[in-house]
Amino acid sequence: MLPAGLWEYQPGAQESAGRTYLLARCYAAAPDAKPSVDELHAQTWCLCLETASGALLWSRSLGQGSDPATRDPARRPEPRGFCAPADPLALEDGWLAASTGLSWLSLLDLAQGRVLASWRAGLDEEGTGARALLVPPRIEAGAVHFDPAASDWSYRAVPGGALEREFVDDSVRIASAPGRSWALRESEGRLRVESRLDGVPGARAAVALPRGEALLAVRVLAPEILVLATGRALYVYDDRDPLRLAARVPLPAAAREACAGSGALLLSGDRLTCAAGSALAVFRVR
Repeated sequence: MLPAGLWEYQPGAQESAGRTYLLARCYAAAPDAKPSVDELHAQTWCLCLETASGALLWSRSLGQGSDPATRDPARRPEPRGFCAPADPLALEDGWLAASTGLSWLSLLDLAQGRVLASWRAGLDEEGTGARALLVPPRIEAGAVHFDPAASDWSYRAVPGGALEREFVDDSVRIASAPGRSWALRESEGRLRVESRLDGVPGARAAVALPRGEALLAVRVLAPEILVLATGRALYVYDDRDPLRLAARVPLPAAAREACAGSGALLLSGDRLTCAAGSALAVFRVR
């Protein structure tokens, strides 16, 4: 039984073996009070549903509120009236990695939702948690990498081990593949896509998007192929040396209704589906 309160589903659900995994946030209140959005007391839950029937198979609480060390209610007695969204879930190697967007990262098993490990990261005191694109944690070589909202740090967490951190610049990691990653940087009013190799500091190559573009969704199709969806078009990048734009396909005008970070790119077999605003476009991958 889930607790009473104001519930809000979070973006980035995952589906596997007839089950749907998703994050939901609950804003609880005293019995006689009306619940309201409050980042200090928001409860984030991971839910597992049977895809065919919608039945709830298990639920797990992943933590409440944001980091009390930097968001002390005594220093901010009144809620700010908003709450940063959670990051999309990551499902790989039988693990489910969940970042609440409020400093908590949890690693769960798929069968029963048992928390195998959890970590809490520090947040910037006045940060709002706003970001250009919501990206899931990255599971690689037995470690989980994540970039919390409203934080100047990137973290690497190993179950049973330490939580390591490194300072990040004003770029935002948007995707990764074995041996490489891609980041987004705003420069002179334009977005630039940067390619980086693991273990090598800085960007090895960069390509600018046309002025006025807002990034809606991102998908890695192959270790060297990156796809971006904006309100205007689908961009396909080939990251073999050097990084280059391989194709640009216009999207329906209804895609321009979407806000930054609110689209989705779903790959099923040889079909890539793009959902943006009230537009839905399907492409064949060759």
